[in-house]
Amino acid sequence: MYSGRAALAALFNLVLVLSFGAAGDAHAQSAVCNDLRAQLASVSGGGNATYRRYDQAVQRQRSELASAQRSARRGGCERARTGSCGQLLSTIQRMQNNLSQLIAQRDRHAGGGSSNRRRRIERALAANRCGEAAPREERAERRQGNILSFIFGERGSAGERGRVVAPRYDERGRVLPQPEEERRERREPREPRFSVRGGTFRTMCVRSCDGYYWPISFATTRERFSTDQEACSSMCPGTDVSLYVYPNPGGEPEEMISANGDAPYTALPNAFRFRNEFVAACACQAPRPVLGEAPRADGAGTALIAGTSLRRTVPAPISRVEPSLDPDTVESLLGGLDLHETPDVTTSGGRSVRVVGPTFSYVQ
Repeated sequence: MYSGRAALAALFNLVLVLSFGAAGDAHAQSAVCNDLRAQLASVSGGGNATYRRYDQAVQRQRSELASAQRSARRGGCERARTGSCGQLLSTIQRMQNNLSQLIAQRDRHAGGGSSNRRRRIERALAANRCGEAAPREERAERRQGNILSFIFGERGSAGERGRVVAPRYDERGRVLPQPEEERRERREPREPRFSVRGGTFRTMCVRSCDGYYWPISFATTRERFSTDQEACSSMCPGTDVSLYVYPNPGGEPEEMISANGDAPYTALPNAFRFRNEFVAACACQAPRPVLGEAPRADGAGTALIAGTSLRRTVPAPISRVEPSLDPDTVESLLGGLDLHETPDVTTSGGRSVRVVGPTFSYVQ
């Protein structure tokens, strides 16, 4: 009996120790997150007035977009696009396009140093699971668990998920990039959380050389993927492009996967490369025709390809009528009156003939 009580007491003490340890980890994580949020606020507020205005507009648009997407999910618009759902989906598309434009305008007014520092802080926030950075599934799983299940190994990976990744700072207190091994861990592609077998999707055309993507269809089904792939290829001739999809409503471009469902976008070597650098050699341009020599149809040598003269295609300018002319003269000029001397009317013998009045034709 005593040994049983002693074992229970030891277990209770272990629970207390682990509880205090978990509370200490949570406190440390909270302190790190608060510090990172303060730095992010200072970076966002340190730009010029134009940057701050655009940043506020970005935050408002993100909030309104999230609200509209929640309304679409509650209304079951994933399965129906008619009636109010069609109007709501169109509104969501306009919001997404406007958000992309606002972000581009905001970043255009941000200095290079502050923009890079902002990205580093945001990466540190994500690494420490601050705020909304942690996926909803993981947050729900943490809420459902308890300390006893953690002790007995039922959720042995929870300790790793709760690990605090302390950011590194330079001599001025700025956040430094994370070590290469941590950046590599965050770059590992996540398993897709959806399937392309059913539902409606937004299709995106992805350029492999820099990861740039643009929309093809707002809400389509799997049966139309081949049509969208053809449209994607025709928009960027001479460049390797592929079709990627994500659920709409309810999905984000960061979650998209290939149209055949076998690879996430984040697995691409150049995923999101266009956000950090401009690749001059990566563009969608059709080959331009070159004037020069071409083989003749009959195989006899070559023939020169001649250009078209502008004189054959550009119409002659209309003559300007002097405003001082009288109305009769203006009407005659506009009617194409050709002023020239009328030659004398002669007969076949060369004698002059007097003409009196106009000439009429009679019906025979």
